Amino acid sequence: MGALLRAAHAEAGERNFADWNDLTQEEIQEKIEEVQEASRMMGRITERNGCDAASDRLSALAEAINPLAEEIVTAEASTLAGLRAKALVMLWEARPSSADHEGALESSKDDGGASRSLFDAAASLTGLAPMVREIEGRLAADKGLCGDMDI
Repeated sequence: MGALLRAAHAEAGERNFADWNDLTQEEIQEKIEEVQEASRMMGRITERNGCDAASDRLSALAEAINPLAEEIVTAEASTLAGLRAKALVMLWEARPSSADHEGALESSKDDGGASRSLFDAAASLTGLAPMVREIEGRLAADKGLCGDMDI
């Protein structure tokens, strides 16, 4: 979905959103019509290029997966399949939260890498390591597409 959003921004070209932090109140009032038109244009572009539809599908997927993920988190993992399910939940939770990301899986833990190390071990033991590497490769490549674009 990030690529679709960036494509929409590229299509919109020079009609970027104002940087509200650097504007005075008077400047905001002067640019409000320009910003509103840019917002409407982005809405038309993201609807046409499929970004809105992709976002809707991802939201529906999250609604379906999140309750199941919560059950998996609270369940005991006494088998390799249970460990795999927990690793898949961690992978789901580690996906970037926006199109403007750092090019890697995200972790909510600042534990010196211990959680990531445990995740990597679980992914290796359960056969998920190739999928994790592929996802990380896509994220790294996707980060490069973002450049200086404000998303």
